[in-house]
Amino acid sequence: MNFDDIFQRYHKYIHYLLHSYHIRYHYDDYFQLLLIRLWELHLSFDTTRESSLHAFITYRLKYYLIDLLRKQDRLPKLENIDTATEPASYESDLLFSIKQWSLQLPYVHRHWLYLYLQGYTQLEIASILNRSPTSIKNYKKATLKALRHSYFNEY
Repeated sequence: MNFDDIFQRYHKYIHYLLHSYHIRYHYDDYFQLLLIRLWELHLSFDTTRESSLHAFITYRLKYYLIDLLRKQDRLPKLENIDTATEPASYESDLLFSIKQWSLQLPYVHRHWLYLYLQGYTQLEIASILNRSPTSIKNYKKATLKALRHSYFNEY
């Protein structure tokens, strides 16, 4: 069997594999690698050792794709130098601007914001401030509304 016949028979299977593993990024690259692997499998198939060409190809293509995906996960994630930010200075500037902005809030709203940023839940904040959970929800709404208002007026 020549490779053109094998390609006609298995190129849709390669697409099926890529779709079943939800590959959308670098789709063409993975398709090309699987096509090369199909060529190699075609050359290495031995009728004396294997009984079914279909089982031989589908099994090996599937696990070759899994190996490629595992290999891709081990690669370091590179960040574009144009979009990279300096995390320490950015976070400290953001924290400073939030603190400056929160000084304009009423005391209870400011206190809610500090507790919320520290990771407390609504019920914990309610017990710390000795308020009802409904009041805490209202503080949250008012604070977030003020934040949106100041953000959109600034830009």
